[in-house]
Amino acid sequence: MSVLETFEEKKALWLVPLTALLVFAGALVFFQMNYAGQSAGLEKRVADREAELAKLQAETARLREIVDRGQANHARIEELYRDRFATRRQRLTQVTEEVKDLARRAGLDPRTLRYPETRIEDFGLVERRFDFNVQGTYAALRTFLNLLELSPAFLTLEQIRVSQNERAPGILSLDLELSTLFADEVIRPAVAEVAP
Repeated sequence: MSVLETFEEKKALWLVPLTALLVFAGALVFFQMNYAGQSAGLEKRVADREAELAKLQAETARLREIVDRGQANHARIEELYRDRFATRRQRLTQVTEEVKDLARRAGLDPRTLRYPETRIEDFGLVERRFDFNVQGTYAALRTFLNLLELSPAFLTLEQIRVSQNERAPGILSLDLELSTLFADEVIRPAVAEVAP
């Protein structure tokens, strides 16, 4: 008996599994095509989310760096106010002596000093000026300016007016205005609270 004859005899027996196999094969092809489309869509969404995440991580790192720099600058400003500017009570005598000492070392003798003061409220500072008149040679003036530049006292030469002394040739009459900054004892705490 041949295979074909056997198949013909038991056709009803083979038909059910063959139909089930074809239905399952069709369903498998349908789900593979459908899943492949969904899978490609999901992969694209995942790739998009990963790219978005990378951008957000880069932005977070950039913002963290800005915050770190801001905090470092804030600490430096606090150090500047505390160590360099300090308050009048802490530095005034020292700075005044420094100005007089620099002038004496340069061969200049300040006779009278005036100390006008201006508040810089936006920054919690007080600007103290040292206005005085001296007489001396051009070399003494250069020495004084050099010593002023080398001084760690945070002094600024604001203005200098030079005139020739009529009675003594070679001697100059100098009107000098120096300034320095102090932390304002009244305003500074409020500025510290506002600072980031």
